[in-house]
Amino acid sequence: MRGSRPPGCSWCSSTTASPTRPRISLDELSAIVEEFEELLDFTPTELLDVFVTAEIAAGREWFSLLGGGGYGAQSDPTSSRVALARVVEGRAIRSSREELEATIEVGPVLERMQIAALIERGRQSSLLRRELAGRSATPERGHRLELELVLTHVARVSSGERLLAPEYAELALALENVTVRDSALALAVGPYADDAEQLWILLARNLPDPERANPAALLGYSAYLRGDGPFAGIALAAALDSEPGHVLATLLDGALHSGLRPTEVRGLADIGYERAEAIGVVLPR
Repeated sequence: MRGSRPPGCSWCSSTTASPTRPRISLDELSAIVEEFEELLDFTPTELLDVFVTAEIAAGREWFSLLGGGGYGAQSDPTSSRVALARVVEGRAIRSSREELEATIEVGPVLERMQIAALIERGRQSSLLRRELAGRSATPERGHRLELELVLTHVARVSSGERLLAPEYAELALALENVTVRDSALALAVGPYADDAEQLWILLARNLPDPERANPAALLGYSAYLRGDGPFAGIALAAALDSEPGHVLATLLDGALHSGLRPTEVRGLADIGYERAEAIGVVLPR
């Protein structure tokens, strides 16, 4: 119920924030909820209740803001059915934003510099191959070979193989091909979505700027589609930090901050399937 709090709720207060624990008044909470309810008026979703807690952790207090004043202490979040499902799916459970950010924290400087040198050394050859392929009788063949390179490495990552510096450079150059990068969007909804996401994480950690923007954007899209908004936001921010104005990352970041649901950006994956089929690659659905 609004305007009251359960006994023992020591952290919600009308006072200003302390140096050690942020405080927020029930009036402020109610104002946030009312604003959110107004936004839901334009959707088929009904707000049934709001649960308030200072932290998602075992033993921390919670209370219901709308549902009759219920309150209690949390059980261990890592033992919930949702957490179990994530473990069964092979997904890590991360308890803080810091852990999410650490997932794509950039790797050692010297290794990234080595990869950057290999990228620069190979870029001219890569561009020349694309130009010659575009003039040939089968212009789609060059795109197909680069996409197949990416798919090969998705399979390698799933089997636990490590990538070498020249392979990181090859993948960076392949993802600079917009046809390949856009085709890779389809991997976010197929049976190899988890494996592709692991490859994007590796590339986002180890590629230099601005090349890490492409895998970070693909990672952001993958997280977006599976409903992990916080991780999607972190990945997209990394992409835009690596390459300000990156078109795909800018589009997805805008959609995320506008509150578009994952189903509303699912169409990008369909475009990926179409791009792949146009160059002769049938991606699994």
